Amino acid sequence: MAWREIKHDGYLMFGAFKSQILAVVGLDGDNDISPIAWAVVEMENTQSWAWFIKLVNEDLGMDRGPNSWILMTDLQKVPLNYTP
Repeated sequence: MAWREIKHDGYLMFGAFKSQILAVVGLDGDNDISPIAWAVVEMENTQSWAWFIKLVNEDLGMDRGPNSWILMTDLQKVPLNYTP
C-alpha cells in the first residue's frame, strides 16, 4: 500500500476505561484512510508517544534508506532533542 500521508493523533476514552488511544492512519492517493497502528495507553504524554512512535518507526522502517520519513507533530511538549 502506498500512503501519500500518515496522520497520528490521540483520542480520550470515556466511561469505565479512562485511558487514551494513540492511532496512526495512512491516506492514499484516492483519499482513502487505512488504519496502520493503534495502542491504548494510560495517558497521552511524551513518554507514551515516544514508545508508540518508536514501534511504528521500527515496523514501517521509517528511518531506513533514501526514502526515510519525517515525523511532524503538533505536540507542544516534545523535547527539542527527541529522536525515536
